[in-house]
Amino acid sequence: MLRDRLVLGCRDKAARARLFREKECILQRSIEALCISEATQEQLKSLNATEEEVINAVQNTNKKQLSKSPKVPAKESSHQHRKTVVCLYCGGKHQADKLKCPAYGKVCRKCGKQNHLQSVCRQGQQYPQSGQRLHLVTDSQEDDSDDSAFYIEQVGALHHNKGKKFFVPLHIVDAAGTALIQCQLDTGATCNVMSYNDVCGIKQHGDPCLLPSTAKLKLYDGTVMPVLGECNFCCEFKGTHHELNFKIISGSQKPLLSGEACSNLGLITINEVYQVSSHASNEDALLQEYKDVFEGLGCLPDDYHIVIDPNVPPVQHAPRRAPVALKAKLRDKLRDLENRQIITRVDEPTEWISSLVTVLKPGKIRVCIDPRYLSKAIQRPTYPIPTLDEILPQLANAQVFSVLDAKDGFH
Repeated sequence: MLRDRLVLGCRDKAARARLFREKECILQRSIEALCISEATQEQLKSLNATEEEVINAVQNTNKKQLSKSPKVPAKESSHQHRKTVVCLYCGGKHQADKLKCPAYGKVCRKCGKQNHLQSVCRQGQQYPQSGQRLHLVTDSQEDDSDDSAFYIEQVGALHHNKGKKFFVPLHIVDAAGTALIQCQLDTGATCNVMSYNDVCGIKQHGDPCLLPSTAKLKLYDGTVMPVLGECNFCCEFKGTHHELNFKIISGSQKPLLSGEACSNLGLITINEVYQVSSHASNEDALLQEYKDVFEGLGCLPDDYHIVIDPNVPPVQHAPRRAPVALKAKLRDKLRDLENRQIITRVDEPTEWISSLVTVLKPGKIRVCIDPRYLSKAIQRPTYPIPTLDEILPQLANAQVFSVLDAKDGFH
């Protein structure tokens, strides 16, 4: 009993498994094995404690060294921790990235070269003769990462092949000169929008003066875009000058013309359609005026005469037996058709007799004849059926159309 208590209460699983494998495990043998296992565990703990002290000492020295120069991830060091500098190509302040520069892709009006503005153009100035030219700064600004380039390409791909876009060229007259800007028509917009880079290109200055604005641009998905300011430009279109107000935002979006601006410039026309209501379109009045059409069973005018080929011998079918379960319903159906003068009772001999066909439908019964042999003896008149092209001109001034359903058309 005591031996079993010792073995089962042992926390060392390896020692317990070893005792279970013993062929004859007596109490004394179990005590000796457990004592050896306990001593072994104590020695292992002492060895591990010595190693941990050495490792901790090494970590403390590393912490002192790392505290002097903390690591920064590659993306953060290249984007988030990039300092704001005074740009030599636009005159404004932004991060050292050419994609952030408003002058990137713009043409100087003074020298005609790209990627700088007129306000910082150095044409006619003397450059230093040393080997350290100022254009070396371009290397640091052009050192953009792959993430920025991929982002720009991704934005372009998102706006590609999404439908036809309409643009109109506008001549914007400013103190720095006249600029030709491609503006996109957006009839759903309520204000004119222009990017900050386009404003810098028009004014040829990296830090243009903007008017304060309290407007908030709300996009289609409900997000609000911040507005940097607003500018008033004199735009020339087809020889006419117009004063347009643009809300300035950050980014590279093409200038947008609102629906009001498009209407004032004569780019779009608004056609108002009013619904024409007449007395004939009123359903109740229509039903009351043609009351006889919607009551009873409609019949075509005049009698229809069937011409029989005299060379075809008449055929008289024997009457078909109706099932017992349908006899009462068939009798009621025939009486109803006779009362509505759809069929006529014939008690005298006749040359042609066709078989009666009874079809049971959900909630009703349908009767018709099988004129298989009679159809072969009928002489059919040749009458051309009018085509749709012949009927459509007759419906030019029609306003009310009817949908007809042939009811009881099997008799």
